[in-house]
This record gives sequence, C-alpha cells and structure tokens, in this order.
Amino acid sequence: MNEISLADPMKTIRIIFIFLLIALALTACKQRDFTPEFSSTIVEVKSYEATIKGIFKNASNAEKQGLIYSTKTIIEYEEVPLHEEIVIHDSLVSLAKAYTLEDLDQQTKYYYRLFAIVDDTAFLSEESTFFTPCHGLGCSPAGGTIVWEDGLGGGIEVANNFITAHGEWGCEGTDVITDTIIGPGAANTSAILNDCGANSLAYKCATYSQNGFNDYYMPSINELRMIFSTLMVESENPFDYPTQSILSSSQLDANTCYAMFFNSGQYAYHSKSTDYYSTIPIRSF
Repeated sequence: MNEISLADPMKTIRIIFIFLLIALALTACKQRDFTPEFSSTIVEVKSYEATIKGIFKNASNAEKQGLIYSTKTIIEYEEVPLHEEIVIHDSLVSLAKAYTLEDLDQQTKYYYRLFAIVDDTAFLSEESTFFTPCHGLGCSPAGGTIVWEDGLGGGIEVANNFITAHGEWGCEGTDVITDTIIGPGAANTSAILNDCGANSLAYKCATYSQNGFNDYYMPSINELRMIFSTLMVESENPFDYPTQSILSSSQLDANTCYAMFFNSGQYAYHSKSTDYYSTIPIRSF
C-alpha cells in the first residue's frame, strides 16, 4: 500500500496561495486602472473663450472622458446641459488635452470639472472656476475700457476721463526708479509719490475715482501705447482724450519723462517741471 505524503497537501496549499496573491494583484491593478486621476490648468481666459489643459491618469478603461462646464456649480455629471459639455473619446493611460471653450458670456463665472466614464460610472475631478472679463467701451469693472487682458480674467482698464494741466511730472533733478514696460505703472506711480509728493500728475491719478473704484495709477509709456492703439486708433477717441502730449509715469532721466502724442502715436520727451500736459488714469483688475 502506498503511503500518503504530507508534502502533497502543503504543495497544493502553496499553489493555491500563490494563485490568490496573483488574483489580488491583478484586482488591485484593475482597480487602479479604473480609478481615474485628474489635474487641470487654466491656460487662458478671454471675454468670449477660455482654454483649459486637462491631464487624465489611470483612465485606460474609460469609455469616454473630457471636460464639462456650466454657469452653475456641478455636483453630478448628469446635471450639465448637453450644449455645455465637451467630450473626447480617447482612452489612454495618461492623456493631456487642451480644451477651448467658445461663445462664452462676458463677465460670467464658469464652473468646470474633468470627467471619465468607466463601466457607466462617472468619475469627476474637483470643481474649478474661471471668470470671463468684459470687452468693449464702458464694459470694464469700473466702467472704463479694457486695453489689456492677462488671459486669466484680469487686465488693465482706462478711465473715461483724463487729467489735464495744472500738474507736472515732478521731481526735476531727482532720479526716480521707474520702468517703461506693460505692468509697472502702479509701481511707477508709487515711486513718484514717494519722491515727489502731491504736486504731480501721479498724485492726481492715485486720487482719481470712477464708479466707486479709487485704485487708479499713472500709466507707463508702453501702457500709454496700448491706450493709443485701443482707443485712438481702433475706437477713434470715444472719450475725447486730448490729442497733444500725454505724460506717462516712466522717466527718461532725472530731468525728463516719456510722453506720447495722441494725434500720431509718436513718443515724446518733456521736462518733469512742465505743468500744462495731460495724463490718463488706469487701473488693474
């Protein structure tokens, strides 16, 4: 009679245990593949469109994936109207996709989520938002005109009115640290106020108010260039800005500042002590 080997049952148990480990590992991998991960970046926001980059991970089994957006907060995938839904059908383990949302309403807050559909179940990213600015005359937050957009819902707007005469750039003979590019107008204005005090056009800009907004400043020379291009060339001077020299907050040297002729767009240079020129207040939003 053959003897029953105790090693055989142990071998069988080991084999079963190994198969169980393999099955658990496969299940874990499958679950990881079925649990999408999302991240998004707002690339650009304009008054009428927005571009958002979405990244999908662990979405190889997704039946469809994409971006949904609405003017109301999004709780469930099914809540979003079909005309506000953008869908792609690629199914990759990791996918980066840029979405351009068109025909948006101005001055509107939008909510969006990335999504992936797996086995008829919708997985949603965390909700994010963006705000579309306004574009056109009288359309900015303070009722002026937008001359520059930063692509993220902000920008620079100009006042409807100008500040004329009875003020000088100030600080003739003093080297004030300023810049000429787009963006430093507010810093230029602060520098002029610190060094020159209240007897300056920069002070008049800093104390200007329109529709309850009082955070205006004197534009740099390149910010003046934007105003000229937008309001004098494209819109033919709707606010009757003076067409003579308009002073900027950018100095050329200790005795001279940059200006621009608003009848031609040509740059000019004037003494800081001259007190019969104009300037235009602007603000950031």
